[in-house]
Amino acid sequence: MMQWSRISKEHAKAITEEWEAYSAEDFLGIDQEWQINIPKKITLDYVQLRQKLLSLDAETDSIRRSLTNKERYPGDLHFGLGMYDYLCNVMGMDSSTASDDDVWRYIHIYVVPDLILKRWPSADDTKRVNEDRFWRDPRRMWLKTLWWYVHLSLQNGSVVKTKDILSLNSSDDINQLVERPGGGYRIELYRAIMKRYGMTTNHGNHLLRRVLKLNLIKCEVIEPLLLGEKIDEYVEELFRYFGA
Repeated sequence: MMQWSRISKEHAKAITEEWEAYSAEDFLGIDQEWQINIPKKITLDYVQLRQKLLSLDAETDSIRRSLTNKERYPGDLHFGLGMYDYLCNVMGMDSSTASDDDVWRYIHIYVVPDLILKRWPSADDTKRVNEDRFWRDPRRMWLKTLWWYVHLSLQNGSVVKTKDILSLNSSDDINQLVERPGGGYRIELYRAIMKRYGMTTNHGNHLLRRVLKLNLIKCEVIEPLLLGEKIDEYVEELFRYFGA
């Protein structure tokens, strides 16, 4: 059984503050330091996870280079699906573990910090580290966000079927789905919404955002999951409201 390691927000903050204090020369070489030392300091399970994520990252780079517009979503989708499949089916991650921010902070800080730094450089000229993506903002920590995007969209337990319904989406759809839980995630409802969204060829006018906002409003007065087999009818009404 996988023994998940955890670090607190305070611990993660202290580590990134150490990185900020590096000299310019030392920080330029931090990737090489991580490549040499990280595998020596983490368990075999995490070494194998690191290798898997770095391999997926290389595949993601290849996908992005093949796109003329350099859209990051196709690469992120490939990465997210592969990561989700590995974490769930090899390492045994479930939704309870995936809800633990301290688990993700450990992975970000101790397992693949070089990957997070590469994918999400700081937008603040006075900072080297994008703290929101590393540890600070629970709904913007990158690997956690991708895991939940796939989980909330999962179709019949199949990564392949899930890819089919997500292929026409965009990076903004990831944020809209994961960052708009309301009073908590209604897993089967969100999966039904994402399935219907995947069947809609016209994703313009921020359709998913509007559907999710309407759903939150409706959930204040009804509980869609109590509709049983009528949940698909409920979802269909959400989309028809916007003519989709």
